[in-house]
Amino acid sequence: MTGKTIILLFLAILVLGTGPAAGGGYLVLETDDPPGDQEDLLNPDTPYPGGDLRGARLVLRKVPIPRGPRTEESRPGHVYIPVRLTILIDRKMKGGEVQLCVFSHLPPLHIEQIITRDSIIRGEGPEEKRILLSTQSEISLFTGMEETWDGEILAFQESEHYRNCFFAANPEERSEGIRRAAQFNFHSGSTYIFPPSPRFYWRDIPPLTVSTSLEVRETTGLAAGPVRSLISDRLKASWREVTGPEFFD
Repeated sequence: MTGKTIILLFLAILVLGTGPAAGGGYLVLETDDPPGDQEDLLNPDTPYPGGDLRGARLVLRKVPIPRGPRTEESRPGHVYIPVRLTILIDRKMKGGEVQLCVFSHLPPLHIEQIITRDSIIRGEGPEEKRILLSTQSEISLFTGMEETWDGEILAFQESEHYRNCFFAANPEERSEGIRRAAQFNFHSGSTYIFPPSPRFYWRDIPPLTVSTSLEVRETTGLAAGPVRSLISDRLKASWREVTGPEFFD
């Protein structure tokens, strides 16, 4: 399945309304992370206000499965199919060059999102300057659902285009890398919407782990200068079931 097909599946989800509002048979889980527990590894006394994990919400579709006399008591009568995962996080970006990386592991699914503050180059020669913008660019990738999709993602990650998505690359190369990565995006903000797969399901809901890395660099001319702040946070899910329409928005 190509990256373009993934986009078409993503659009089909949005258009056909296969989210929770489309019908019953869903399980909504939630987990929390203590506020303000992110750590600046370089400046422990002056914490950066952004990059704080607050929790996560997972929406699953419950699909009934037939059971025989031998499995009626030992196996549940349904399996779980992931619909969407929302990472609740403070996405503020302040300072010089800033980049937030979010890595989520929901076995066997592995999700990564790279959020980079945009910048442009103005002038030529000694007059060249890097101008930081208020906007940001994002890419998201995930593996673990289908081998054919994974092959495309892994090939992209081994290419120079993936490396250029990080802010160590100059803005022109970064823009091209992000453009190439757009075919794999499946996020809406910090919500990841999973394309349907007839072969992927869980019998037991796995735990979620999330780790973040927020890096702030000084900028000098065209080059990203030394790292000023390196903020990290980590979440490990202890799921609880929640109900109510407010979680379906």
